[in-house]
Amino acid sequence: MTPRIGNLLLFTTVLLVIPICLAASTRGLARQAASASDLRQIAITFVIRYSSDENAYKPEDLQTMPDLLRELAAADLKDAFLFLSREDLEHIDRTPPRIIAPLPAENQTTIELFPELLEFPIAFSVAIYPDLHREASKTPLFWTRGLHRFHSFNRPYGGHIAFLDGHIQYFEGDADSPNEELEYYFGPESPFTDALRILEHDPEGWASRDLGPLPVRVAAALLSDKRTQKIKFYLWRLVPCAVVGAIAAAFPAPSTTTRAVRFFVFAALAFIPIALLVPSV
Repeated sequence: MTPRIGNLLLFTTVLLVIPICLAASTRGLARQAASASDLRQIAITFVIRYSSDENAYKPEDLQTMPDLLRELAAADLKDAFLFLSREDLEHIDRTPPRIIAPLPAENQTTIELFPELLEFPIAFSVAIYPDLHREASKTPLFWTRGLHRFHSFNRPYGGHIAFLDGHIQYFEGDADSPNEELEYYFGPESPFTDALRILEHDPEGWASRDLGPLPVRVAAALLSDKRTQKIKFYLWRLVPCAVVGAIAAAFPAPSTTTRAVRFFVFAALAFIPIALLVPSV
């Protein structure tokens, strides 16, 4: 193989890496937009349901997440995938029900949830306030599950908050530089402190797994020990990078140093799409 052909192949490899990275980034933005849309729909349904009748909001009736889900189902919000995290579902080998509750019978006055739904973690947290007469644009109502515990995160994080007026805002930060706006909304002097309780739902047998940006829930039985995780890390990330680097280094070069540089450069380039596209372990 001539040096000209080798350089052409290397240039082609670089051109292939760039769109892969862009595709991964676009996928992340699309997922973020979908999560925001889901949370907005839930928040608006909640606000409309209770703003139409001031006497309808009874915080004592909202003691658990299933209580809230039944109220939302009564408002005809029954699509189960609105309440589940796409990141969670990627690591679950079961299919959730498509709706959260069946149609009630003719004489049935209460709504019963599908029990299968409660076998999955709910994707959001919600604050139950004593009343809804408060500064709507600054009062967090629903948010990405666990975002109010952002001080405990030891890695970059991001999530949405749906406020009492129905608008959605995205926040991100990391352990070294916590998001100051989140401190404003979830800090000790925020409207959040007026909440009677925070509703969340994690079924038994589930555990956190740091697949980020927020902890993703997976079945505890699927959690590997640290040694297995390290082995998978090397197999799924470093080995493919080394293969790409070795192929690049195999092309004709004027010196061994050039080949070594080529190996590390292309291994590093390969790591970017691999890290973005290959699931964490």
